[in-house]
Amino acid sequence: MRRIGLTTALAATLLVGFGSGPSAAATTYEKDIERDCGFLKTAKYEFSMTKYGAESHKWDNAECAGHAWVKVKYKDRVTGNIRYSGWRHSDSTAEWGYQEVNSSPILKSYHKGCADCKEYVLPDDAS
Repeated sequence: MRRIGLTTALAATLLVGFGSGPSAAATTYEKDIERDCGFLKTAKYEFSMTKYGAESHKWDNAECAGHAWVKVKYKDRVTGNIRYSGWRHSDSTAEWGYQEVNSSPILKSYHKGCADCKEYVLPDDAS
């Protein structure tokens, strides 16, 4: 499974150098799904999340139309309010990073394999 994207990981690494960023001990939550989209056609997705970023990835060999989608829930460091980002989507990898949500830890991430598909939540309620 892919980990949180290179851009997010690089930003996190740079922040550690200044003493205000992620620690190496951040828990990673992951989920793989396969979506059926017609006669013998499927699309595979990988979803991952830490408190510093979330990513939805659609495999290159997917036979289905549709994008990888992701949004996050976080507690705003400035106001203390719980907030939700908007959805991001891409035909390959969609991401939300730590700095994009006011350097606030990500509480949950929401993922899906197309605009109208089922949402998957990380960490799920069992975690």
